[in-house]
Amino acid sequence: MLLPLISKKKTKYQIFWQKYRWWLLLASFILLLFILLSPYIFRSWTKYPEKLRAEIAWRHFEHTFAYDCREECLSKRQSYAGIWRLAYANKPELFNQFFNEVFSEDNPELQAALIKIMSADKKGQVLPPVLARVIANPQASLENKRLIVNFFPEYFNDDDWLEQLRSQLLDEGLSPSDRVYALELLKAFPSQINALSLKKIILSNTPEGLLTSACQQAGQWPSDLFLWSNNDLEQLIKIILSSKSGPLRWRRLWLLSDMKADNSKLSVSLQSLANNQDLDNISRGIAAETLSSNFSIDINTPNPTAAEWQLFYEQI
Repeated sequence: MLLPLISKKKTKYQIFWQKYRWWLLLASFILLLFILLSPYIFRSWTKYPEKLRAEIAWRHFEHTFAYDCREECLSKRQSYAGIWRLAYANKPELFNQFFNEVFSEDNPELQAALIKIMSADKKGQVLPPVLARVIANPQASLENKRLIVNFFPEYFNDDDWLEQLRSQLLDEGLSPSDRVYALELLKAFPSQINALSLKKIILSNTPEGLLTSACQQAGQWPSDLFLWSNNDLEQLIKIILSSKSGPLRWRRLWLLSDMKADNSKLSVSLQSLANNQDLDNISRGIAAETLSSNFSIDINTPNPTAAEWQLFYEQI
């Protein structure tokens, strides 16, 4: 005789497992997969493949130009640049789109930084295409064009082009800003023939802005490029005496300290300026200081007043 079956009562854990076992198996599989992939998911982006790593570094680098960048930020910027520059050096075509976007937007600080970096990383004998397009674009920033010429001078050292710039610089029919722009482009090409154009600007009645740029550039180029004859010196002294007190006079006077000319003639001219009571005290002081430092000749001149010094620092 068969005994009746005795049914065992299931525990709550068995009931839970039977009811949710497929969900539990799926969750266990996902957890295992997550554990296996976590070293890759949570690794630093600097360990990503080169192309992706370079793009992320570029975006971080670009973002640092959206706000005022301090010391810590500048350090990070350099780190980001070090990552994407390597990829750019190997495959510059990968960054064409990024660079084109930069030069189509209004972010002069980022544009200037990019021009300098591309100059440091340049390869080959051809101007990077994106910069060539900037040069060819009549609507592009003149400041960007000037930077490109300054940092890539070997691509622009063409006699016809330089002659065109010298003509633009000396053309009195053009606006002062157009002439200053030509001078800015010439800065990267120090030579005697270009120095001659600067000297013509300095020895003529020139608008103040253009004269300021010419005198500043004359002070930055080697003084040996400027060949000053006695006639040039006489003309310069005349225009100094006829100029009103202020930058037009002071900047020309400053050039005398580096002038390569007949020493005896220059010494006499400086003494006449230092002793000229019709000149302002600042001008006489500049002449006396040049005499003292270059010829060891001491001339006592009146001390400028506080107001005169204030005017000097505001205008020079």
